[in-house]
Parts: sequence; C-alpha cells; structure tokens
Amino acid sequence: MDDDPLTTINLPQKALVTFEEPCGNTVVTTSVVWGAAEALTSPELETRYAGLQQLVGQDAVRQHPLVAYLLISRLVEPDIALRSQIVDALAEVVVPNGRGEPALAASYSTLATHLMGMRTRQIYALLQVVAYEKSNEPKVIGLLDHCSFAGGHLSCILATRTVPLNLRKLAAYFIGQLGYLDAMPVLERFEARLEARQNGRNELGGMDEDDADLLSMIRSSLGLLRDP
Repeated sequence: MDDDPLTTINLPQKALVTFEEPCGNTVVTTSVVWGAAEALTSPELETRYAGLQQLVGQDAVRQHPLVAYLLISRLVEPDIALRSQIVDALAEVVVPNGRGEPALAASYSTLATHLMGMRTRQIYALLQVVAYEKSNEPKVIGLLDHCSFAGGHLSCILATRTVPLNLRKLAAYFIGQLGYLDAMPVLERFEARLEARQNGRNELGGMDEDDADLLSMIRSSLGLLRDP
C-alpha cells in the first residue's frame, strides 16, 4: 500500500487545524472552511456535495494547501458526478484560466507535489471522469501534465484486457496527447500484436471491431510520439 502523504510531509501541528486569512473574519471563515472539509468526508453523498460547494465558494482549494490535499485524496470519489466536480476544482488551481498564474496560488506547490505522486488507481479514476463527460478532457490533461510517471500507469491500464475498451482507448489517447515517450514500447508491442490479428497471423483469431478501434487509437498516439 502506498504511504499516506499526510504522514510523510512536515506540517506543523497548528497547520492541521487552523487557517490563516489575510483579511475578513478569520474565526468565521475558518469555521466554515473546516466544516466544509469535514462534510467532504461524510458517508452521505448530499453532504459531500454541499461540502465541496462550500469549499469552492470560499476559494479554499486555491488558498489552503490542506484543503487541496483533501481533494487530491478524493479523486477516487465513488460518485462520478461529484468526482467530476472535484477534478474541476483541482484544475481551477493548476490550469491557467485567467485567474492569475497557478504558481501564485497558496496551494499550488502542494497540489503539484501530490499530483506527481498519482498512481494507477487515481489515473484510472481520471479516465472515468473523461468517459463520463468529454468536456472534462482539458481539465484531466492539466492534472496529468503534473505527473511525469503517468505514462507507465496509462500503459498498465491499456494492457489490462479486463478494463473497459473506452478506458483503454483513452489511456492510449492521453499517452499520445501528453507525449509520454516511456510508454512508446508498450504501444508498439500492442500495435504489432493487433496488426498480426488483423492479418490473420495470430492464434487468437481475427480482429473484431473493438480491436480495430484500439489499433487506430494506438497508431494515432504513436504518430504523435514519433513526430520530431
């Protein structure tokens, strides 16, 4: 099991329970943000929705590193619609969007660090968000762009035949879009294997429509990776 990042970063104890506000009623704002953060961990879906809405309304994801860490931990939120909103909130911090340079956000360095440490489970969850709503693609690209090791995890997803075809195609797609050169050998092996089936040279038999679609996506991504 991966280490819990919260146990491996050096935060003073005070930082776990309080927030510093530059202006306004600090006590009230702290209470609202902390209550909303707790709501996001509730077993009740409606409570989690309400908690996220409050955190976004308070701009807490941008201002407070601990809140940003909490949202990173919720990338595997079971409800896909809520997970989509979590992705949107995280992307609002790390993707340039007219609200200032992302690096100027107080939580940016924390987000960047933990996005870099995403594993296959989190990246699989991000692919599901794109499958759920195509408009999430640029947000997911913005998050994956902070994970230099994502190519290996995407390759693992692509290579797992029990994974739904649409997610395997998305894994191949993002490998090409983000230029993960380390994943090229995996794509090339899949291309050769599928071409052998296409040409009737494979003991598994001929190629079906699903495999043809996957081969087309793999070829497209390889073309992007091979471009000078």
